[in-house]
Amino acid sequence: AVAQPFFTNLPARFAATWFGVKQRDIATTIFVSANLIGIALGSILPTIFADVNDETVDMFTLLLVELGTVTASSLLIFFLFREEPPTPPSKTADEKRAAKLSGQNRVSAKENAIQVWRDVQKAFSEKNFVLIFIASGTGLGFFNSLTTLVETLTKPAGYSTDNAGTFSIAFLGCGLVSAGIFGVIMDKTHKYITLLRILATVATLATFGLCLSIRPDNIGLISAFFGILGSFMIPLLPLAFELAAECTYPLVPEDISTGLIMSGGQVTGIGFLLGMEALIGQQPDFTTNDDFKYEFTPTYIIAVIAVFIFWVAAMSFNGEYKRLKAEGSETETALADTNKAESM
Repeated sequence: AVAQPFFTNLPARFAATWFGVKQRDIATTIFVSANLIGIALGSILPTIFADVNDETVDMFTLLLVELGTVTASSLLIFFLFREEPPTPPSKTADEKRAAKLSGQNRVSAKENAIQVWRDVQKAFSEKNFVLIFIASGTGLGFFNSLTTLVETLTKPAGYSTDNAGTFSIAFLGCGLVSAGIFGVIMDKTHKYITLLRILATVATLATFGLCLSIRPDNIGLISAFFGILGSFMIPLLPLAFELAAECTYPLVPEDISTGLIMSGGQVTGIGFLLGMEALIGQQPDFTTNDDFKYEFTPTYIIAVIAVFIFWVAAMSFNGEYKRLKAEGSETETALADTNKAESM
């Protein structure tokens, strides 16, 4: 838990440090996707070491495998990874390096803590960052709670643990493929605002459809809606990182804006998880009571309200691409796209 922020806060900062404008978006997407793959592997590993007969897990072997994996990757990073490339990949990266070499960033630990707090205040003083914070925080929180409660959510409709695994695979599998596709589109067009509105709208409609489809003997449609939801929800995370970095540049470092986005999602995720779990416990058993077959339960109502808030915040975002503008002529096309998107 202590180490997690060092990885989850890195995508936008890592991409900005190592990649130019034409590769930055896809680099952020790959970093986020790798994190999701790691989460999925972490969920799968315990099942490999589970004893089917007594339903226990060989925790010692499991922890030993995890320790070996983490140690090996840490050693590779320690010995092979450099803090930054020999040549800055973009104009903004060059400016940051010049400031670093001139000594502007050399401060004490106390001064650094004060500066971080000031950066946080600057971020929340930007209206469009607040909007993307609300949108991504609500969306990420809903995503975290949904992936955690898949089995609990679908069990009242008569679906098994294996079925829940199918739904999760549909969500993550389609989402990872879609993230790669949208990452390339982001890199080629830089139409962040347009993409945000498309993703948010389809994800909201898919959530509504999913709630209506969780009924007995409906596994195909449920899987389809989980796949659609993953396809349009997961790509929102790297997109949110890039939008947060753009609208707060140059006042707020990328790792601060990314960290705030992730923190918002984690906090709202805890709230959604506790609230939805409590409501699911009150949910009717669709397999034994036909009277509730078409009822829109409180759990689903909360889910729809959450994604509606997410949709409103996403559609309201109209921030300027400040970092792209600072890159100069290299991003003239992207800035033209920005103006078109903002006029919508």
